[in-house]
Amino acid sequence: MNTIYLQTRSWITDTLGIPGHSTYIIERKIEAGTTLLNVLSDLAKGYAEFKRMIFNPETGKINDQILIIINQNLVKFNQVKDTPLKDKDVIDLAPVYFGG
Repeated sequence: MNTIYLQTRSWITDTLGIPGHSTYIIERKIEAGTTLLNVLSDLAKGYAEFKRMIFNPETGKINDQILIIINQNLVKFNQVKDTPLKDKDVIDLAPVYFGG
């Protein structure tokens, strides 16, 4: 059994029923061979608002308004499905920020 850490930021934390935290870390136990998509899909089953934020409701793919970073490395959207997770991986979910 491996342990991963899911760090959420800003409004993503609220969608997991953890209001009032700008950053929150969730520790999860996973089996060997678990992918990033497996973890995100599993979380989405229990949190409808999280699912709407992370997955595009029309395509079912990862929303392009979310940055996914594993161990300080940005994951490309087309890699989410096949990205295996390892023990002590830190997954950071952050909103894409716009501004001028």
